[in-house]
Amino acid sequence: MTDEEYKERLEGLFIANEQLTEKVNRMDKRLNHALLKTSKQIKEKDEYHKHQYLDRDEREKRFDTRLDKIAKMVGGISNNNGDVAENFFYRGLKHYMELGGYKFNWVKRNFHVSTREMEGQYDIILTNNDTIIVVEVKYKVHPDDVDDFYLNNLPKFKILFPYYKDYKMFGAIAGMDIPEDAINKAKEYGLFVLTQAGKNIELLNYEMIRDM
Repeated sequence: MTDEEYKERLEGLFIANEQLTEKVNRMDKRLNHALLKTSKQIKEKDEYHKHQYLDRDEREKRFDTRLDKIAKMVGGISNNNGDVAENFFYRGLKHYMELGGYKFNWVKRNFHVSTREMEGQYDIILTNNDTIIVVEVKYKVHPDDVDDFYLNNLPKFKILFPYYKDYKMFGAIAGMDIPEDAINKAKEYGLFVLTQAGKNIELLNYEMIRDM
């Protein structure tokens, strides 16, 4: 190979190398641009999802706040209804001082006591010298309320209040609204059943009342 041919080949290699370098630089620029674009898109997407999560969290917080307010409103209405029912039956029983053929000297309300072993709360009691009627009051009585009163609350009364241990004791369920299934369950247990009849108290049963 002559010097001239070597020189021409060397110049060709330089030219090819410059072209390749330029091509690589162009590709590198395009790649960097694509990477920057992708990185920006990822960042924008991350920001979007971040805001989405924040918005979702904020919506959940607002929903929970509204739910708490509704629960408080419903609880307040329920408590108010319970107070209305208890006041109605307390005033009525206090006025008549008689139930199921028994006459009473005292009508008391809101008995609550706790010991280490148990506790009990009783809405109204009627007493004379030897007989007591324990009254459970609900605005609307459900069968489960009757079960809980007869099976759990009523049996504890004489334990929690030993003063009445020798008294003849009866139980009563009172409600402004008492469905038929709750009435039937109360009758099966031998409880008095009281409800509202206009401005008066109506006794729904006399038969099969059992001494507790």
